[in-house]
Amino acid sequence: MGLNTIRDFDCDYCNSFKGNGGYGLSYRHSFKAPYILFLLAELEAETSPHLDDNHRAGGGVWGGSYFNFGEDWRMEVSAQYKRFPLGNESEYIRYDAKLRYSPHKDVDLRLEYMRIDHKDQGLFSLNLYY
Repeated sequence: MGLNTIRDFDCDYCNSFKGNGGYGLSYRHSFKAPYILFLLAELEAETSPHLDDNHRAGGGVWGGSYFNFGEDWRMEVSAQYKRFPLGNESEYIRYDAKLRYSPHKDVDLRLEYMRIDHKDQGLFSLNLYY
């Protein structure tokens, strides 16, 4: 639950109030396996003056994998499909790839790529923890 930026249609980075929840499964073939596969079913509702009827509600599926390349390198690849049949009727497919490198226990560098329909977004961040 919280404030969210709507990214699946052009509204100049407008915001919405969103709540979601769901259920998922994960699989790792052994405790020391370097990857985890996951699949989630999710319901979502959001409200914003930028949406038709000021709201939308629906659900979808999200699946992907986390990979560990040693202690310091991690990667996630995932895909998501959501359909909103109530309110502002819409649907989207989202692809993500995220890479995290942690050279120290209090520092990490992240490189992220996201594609929703035909819109691309990249992000590089430096995170310091104390």
